[in-house]
Amino acid sequence: MRMRALTLAADDQYEMAIPHRLRTLAIPTVVAVFVTAGVGAISMWRVYDNDRLISHNYEVKSALDALLSAVTDAETGQRGFLITGDSSYLDPYERGTARIHNALEQIASLTPDNPTQTRRLSELRPSVDEKLEELRETVAVRRTNGFEAAQRIVLTDAGKATMNRIRALVGDMHREENVLLTTRRGQSSARFWTAIATDTTVTLVALVLLALVASVSRRREAEAETRDRIALRLAAIVEFSADAIIAKDLNSTITAWNAAAERLFGYTAKEAIGQSIRIVIPPDRQHEEDEVLARLRRGETITDFETERMAKDGRLIEVSLTVSPVKNASGEIVGASKIARDLTPLRLYATELEQKVGERTADLQAANTRLEAFAFSVAHDLRAPLRGMHGLAQALLEDYGSRLDATGHDYAQRIVDEATTMDVLINDLLAYGRLSHVELAISPVDLREVLDASLYAVRDDVQRSGAHVDIAPQLPTVQGNRSVLIQVFSNLLSNAVKFGGRDPRVRVWAETREPRTAQVWIEDQGIGIAPAHQERIFGVFERLHGTETYPGTGIGLAIVKKGIERLGGRVGVESQEGRGSRFWVELPRAEAA
Repeated sequence: MRMRALTLAADDQYEMAIPHRLRTLAIPTVVAVFVTAGVGAISMWRVYDNDRLISHNYEVKSALDALLSAVTDAETGQRGFLITGDSSYLDPYERGTARIHNALEQIASLTPDNPTQTRRLSELRPSVDEKLEELRETVAVRRTNGFEAAQRIVLTDAGKATMNRIRALVGDMHREENVLLTTRRGQSSARFWTAIATDTTVTLVALVLLALVASVSRRREAEAETRDRIALRLAAIVEFSADAIIAKDLNSTITAWNAAAERLFGYTAKEAIGQSIRIVIPPDRQHEEDEVLARLRRGETITDFETERMAKDGRLIEVSLTVSPVKNASGEIVGASKIARDLTPLRLYATELEQKVGERTADLQAANTRLEAFAFSVAHDLRAPLRGMHGLAQALLEDYGSRLDATGHDYAQRIVDEATTMDVLINDLLAYGRLSHVELAISPVDLREVLDASLYAVRDDVQRSGAHVDIAPQLPTVQGNRSVLIQVFSNLLSNAVKFGGRDPRVRVWAETREPRTAQVWIEDQGIGIAPAHQERIFGVFERLHGTETYPGTGIGLAIVKKGIERLGGRVGVESQEGRGSRFWVELPRAEAA
């Protein structure tokens, strides 16, 4: 019953005419009959041949879609495996790769007579092979070397570029088939009406109604046979589609209901056909059907409309709907075809993937916390022996310096210098660790007073470099911790002086970005920072220059970022190489807190 309903929905406009028995005809009439039959047969053969070519175009387009779907499935499975390491995500990858070559061979077998498509296929094959190799490589690397090694391959964007080439080539081949489709449809229509005009002219000349009826009967029989084959083919496609496909009239009455619709909504075709489509629409969404019908009557197509529908057992199902108007032979809109895709599997997959990503992120955060605690503990334990080494080396120079030769004196001085550098590094590490673990008291803090104290803390660097530091007289009061803010701005001022060039000039001012936020700027005219490094410099031990050129521990900006984040603010930089840097700090204003 279901297949019959689908076939009738596709072909319910035509009737077959049965020719009457031909009686006695004059010689001209007989000639006219034969001429009409011959012309009609030739015309219908051309129409049929054109329909065959149009069907061939659709087969090529379907093969192209199958290829792109297979590559996309393979890439989706690869991504799931790369992120989770779960081999079950390789199932779509393996199925996709298995279908790719079959799709390529099908395309090749369908397009040998089209030089343009053959050339594009020859360009498409290497790109597909390259994509398959990239997928195999990343999967193998993920298995043997882990997530980060595979991620480095993905971040090269080579796979993305290859996928873009594949999509572009498949798109070009689709457009070529669309051009052929347009041309052949035009030819089919022209030949169809030419056949009618020819038959009519010859029939009028013959002046024999019986010959006209016979000619029209033969023509309609041929057309009906062609339409029946097409209708059966379309009905089979609809019936075995994975998506629910439903036909309805403009009164919302269901006229066709495929097997996927039965599985999705729980109604059999016998139960659904003849009922209103509203049986699957929840009560609070009935208005959607009225809106859809209004748009259909205007000739609009509705695509990717995500909503909820209701199964026979009352379950709510998330679906994506595509609704298109159906027209009769005269172009009048008589109904609609609806495709409903179940979004539940996609939602479940996304939820599962998001959960795994969340778990992995939590693990990484916990590992980072343990690592910070370990570094804090090690740094603290190193201070005592380091100070002993520094003191002994300093005593050696002071008490026994006269007994040491030049080499021994140099070695002892190096111990003192290295111990001093190491002590600074450990102090920075301890400061960074304290920012991660110590409870911070938050209160209103005068930024002008903080900047004065910070400038005093780096006075030796300012005097040694001859820097000029201009701090705006009016700075806002913010919510923060005075000690942390002095530490933050001391590091930023020290950096501005250190990297400010031969004649450092530093300017500090504040702006109000929003009613509740103050933004403080520290600007220098020094060497600047390349855009590629502007995020990296806020990491621990991240240095862009050697200590022999610009001394330091590589922790200062990490302390700045950690301190500001602990205070609920943000920090960043705007810079270009050779044109100075502008560091900014955002903090909540005290009067807005």
